[in-house]
Amino acid sequence: MEGVPLAIASDVVAARDVAAKVFEVYRDLPAYRAMLDRGGAAEPVDVALVGDPATVKGEIKRLEDSGVTDLGALVFHAESGAFERTIDFLSSL
Repeated sequence: MEGVPLAIASDVVAARDVAAKVFEVYRDLPAYRAMLDRGGAAEPVDVALVGDPATVKGEIKRLEDSGVTDLGALVFHAESGAFERTIDFLSSL
């Protein structure tokens, strides 16, 4: 299973800044560090899926095409209303 920070957000830069702060603790935890290293990611935010629904859906499709069969979405409060929009988006898949 793959687990990634995920948010439907209109301000991608601000949402990625939030993700960087929220998920930075995982950078130094050995199990997560190993997973990030295997994926070639320096920081947890590097694997975050953030953007409008079409962009995030495309990124999910890219993961699926690369062999990911299960996706654990770590939904976060990227901006006002983003949590609810993200849950609605995921429910529609």
